Amino acid sequence: MRLSRDLNDLTDKVKDAANVITGVHPDVFITETGRSEAQQRENIAKGVSWTMDSMHMMKPKSRAFDIAFQGNELYPKDIEIWKAVAKTAKECGMDWGYDLW
Repeated sequence: MRLSRDLNDLTDKVKDAANVITGVHPDVFITETGRSEAQQRENIAKGVSWTMDSMHMMKPKSRAFDIAFQGNELYPKDIEIWKAVAKTAKECGMDWGYDLW
């Protein structure tokens, strides 16, 4: 199944946050926005998600998006890089997935 990266799959608030984050942190890009029920079931089967109540679900729009970083390290090991993006996300009124773990 194809991943969605369409910002129009996001609620207005979340879409605005995505635009702010990628504007403030130009090395960040969106890797996924909304998921269908079938995609979420597939993620659960793979063990990469554990709930059918994911914020990524299109109900009717997604309330979450995933990011990565341009360059050699898509998912940097340096937590300070992530914290800078998390700070911007929180300033936009977003919860940060790392905090949910």
